[in-house]
Amino acid sequence: MLELIDVAKSYESPGTAEEVCVLKGVNLKVERAQSVAVVGPSGSGKSTLLNIMGALDYPTSGNVLFKRRDLSGLNEAQLARIRNKDIGFVFQLHHLLPQCTVLENVLIPTLADKGGDSKKDAAERAADLLERVG
Repeated sequence: MLELIDVAKSYESPGTAEEVCVLKGVNLKVERAQSVAVVGPSGSGKSTLLNIMGALDYPTSGNVLFKRRDLSGLNEAQLARIRNKDIGFVFQLHHLLPQCTVLENVLIPTLADKGGDSKKDAAERAADLLERVG
């Protein structure tokens, strides 16, 4: 479960000392296997919200809980493990490495997982997943 409690995010406006509030008072609870759509006009804070939910960015204030653990108390290695194992993103732009094959791009997250499958097992699983999606 992912829960946002009174989350806010502000940025300093480039070239000025003015603070711009992008998110304010966001409360949201997403249960396991639940789908959520975030919609709104350009510049409304959708990407900022998703980056906070995905542990890619931090809120200015408020709390983000994942499986009842406050993400603000975790170090970068712990956050990276959560991003690698538990949180999935489908980015607007595919962010593939052009010098790698599709299979190699799919295998990239396994490089960070030292305690996971062997390279052979990971490659077999990735090939199976690619076969399933075409």
